[in-house]
Amino acid sequence: VVNISQNYVDAFTDNQGYPISESTVYDPSNPYLNRDPRLDLFVGHDGSKYGSYVLNVREGGAEAYSPITQSSRSGYYLKKGLRVGTVNLDPANTKKTPRANIILGLPELLLTFAEAANKAWGPTGDPKGYKFTAADALRRILVRDNAKGDTYLKNVIGSDADKFDAYVKNQRRIELSFEGHYYYDLRR
Repeated sequence: VVNISQNYVDAFTDNQGYPISESTVYDPSNPYLNRDPRLDLFVGHDGSKYGSYVLNVREGGAEAYSPITQSSRSGYYLKKGLRVGTVNLDPANTKKTPRANIILGLPELLLTFAEAANKAWGPTGDPKGYKFTAADALRRILVRDNAKGDTYLKNVIGSDADKFDAYVKNQRRIELSFEGHYYYDLRR
């Protein structure tokens, strides 16, 4: 059983791209509102949906922790990589589905480019005139799924290479989670 940690959930930014520690829209009493849309895509939390099924992880809820059912101790479930239409939450009625293993995906390619270009020329440097900078590569990931995650990138990071590097590493942690990259990212 994969248990999602609170630390992982807190790594997701608000919907403007600000870390929740710097956010003006993050509300601790409603922690899933105004967050990066990937949080709902990757993490099952109280009130989130698997298809038409709504998770209830509060005490006494259907998915609340129980050592008998081996449910999640943290109250979070992994949604990333699940095919929503085929997910069956009944442990007595299991079903296997085929899964593709991505060797090199576009998000990894963009994040690797963003990190390397930032080290070479900074977040906005484009010495060869390709009109594609490290910030542009990261922005491609941040603005999909109707997120406005590039606000922090524009307003706070700007051309600060160290801040950009830390932000890219957090985005790698989120985007490439549970794909086998994090161990090697930590080692380097």
